[in-house]
Amino acid sequence: MDYKAFQAEYRHLLISIESLTTTQLTTEANRLRTLATTLHPKSDRLRATRLIAPLDQAIAAERPNPRTTSDHT
Repeated sequence: MDYKAFQAEYRHLLISIESLTTTQLTTEANRLRTLATTLHPKSDRLRATRLIAPLDQAIAAERPNPRTTSDHT
């Protein structure tokens, strides 16, 4: 896969992002991360990794923070 094909995959994800659950977004981010490892040269891998970083931030923002979550039942 080349960087252009990776970008197309990334764009496809962005188009559908609002309809994805956190679990689905996590799966897609992991899939893109795996694809990014196949890119050559290294500069393309780094660019792809930078594109994925905001997805990781969005996923982290959607997960409850264990320090602020109460277990009172």
